[in-house]
Amino acid sequence: MVSDFLHVVVKGLWLLVVCGVLSVPGAFAQAFDPYSLEYGTENPPLNKFRVILNKITLSVNSGYGHTFYNHDIPPTDALIERNGELILVPDAPASMGQGSQVIGVRNWLNNPSSENLIVSSEDQVFTTSDTETYSFAGEGKSVPLNLMLYGVIAKKFRIGAGFGLQYHSIRYLQEKNGLTPDYQADLSGLQTRWWIMGGYTIYEYWDYTFTGDFRVGKINRGGDFSKTQLDQGLTFNLGVTIDKNLSKYFRVFLRPSYDFGGYTALIPSGTDIRHRAPTVFLEFGISLNYPIMPRSPIKADHMQMEHVVNHPRTGKAMWVRGQPITKKQNPRVGENHPVLFKYKGKNKRKRNPY
Repeated sequence: MVSDFLHVVVKGLWLLVVCGVLSVPGAFAQAFDPYSLEYGTENPPLNKFRVILNKITLSVNSGYGHTFYNHDIPPTDALIERNGELILVPDAPASMGQGSQVIGVRNWLNNPSSENLIVSSEDQVFTTSDTETYSFAGEGKSVPLNLMLYGVIAKKFRIGAGFGLQYHSIRYLQEKNGLTPDYQADLSGLQTRWWIMGGYTIYEYWDYTFTGDFRVGKINRGGDFSKTQLDQGLTFNLGVTIDKNLSKYFRVFLRPSYDFGGYTALIPSGTDIRHRAPTVFLEFGISLNYPIMPRSPIKADHMQMEHVVNHPRTGKAMWVRGQPITKKQNPRVGENHPVLFKYKGKNKRKRNPY
């Protein structure tokens, strides 16, 4: 009986020793657990620099613009067609004809310049009267590339500024009633513009946000347009931005707008001409914010929600995100991947797509 009891005791001691030896490496392995948070660190503060940057939205867009040029010739002016060019004659004499000495203005659309002319027999003269004046209209095309920064106040108001480049071209202007030959413009080149903007979110539906906004700024029409002979003034743009919110950091948007543009040509020795140039724009682009949380520094961390971990190098608790900025940051089941892998593309025809 005693020997059997001693045998059982010895076995028990050996079992305790073996368990103790096996538990030592495990204890060292658990010395750092990225998910084991100390009391009071379950909600660590966010990085202040990231929070400040997150308040600013960066927007980049392109699109298409269609400009409708139109203007009226003052009733005291006349036109001379010479070698395919229309020359403006300010305050033309009532009996203007062959041999008349007049002041002619060339390029009265974009760069008015005057010179003394003698009307020849080859010139075609178009005079105005109290009942008949000349009105011209034409179309220009633009391809813009814009960059804008803005902030959102109280989740509704937008305030910001932007800068843009646009390639603009216009071929000719036609007299609306066909009374004169076409004005051949043949202008093209880069234009720049800057603006300040304001907006207000008027409606939200699911992942879509509708914001009415305006832009007030200045446009530089390029080298073909005189900076001294044109009074370009300010431009006013009114539009609606439709955002598709892919995440709280990333959006794609569409913006139709109407630009109340125009300028005044300062005609030497004559009456200035007001050129109306309203433009319809359709722009599309992306807008993004700097994320307030970095991606997890732990390679083996596959958690998809925003969560707290201990940094593997510093040991400090920190908020991290589990998604790229283009995805929902705290997705519900299947929200970021609504279509199963086996139903995507060529996988639908495979017996075993995995």
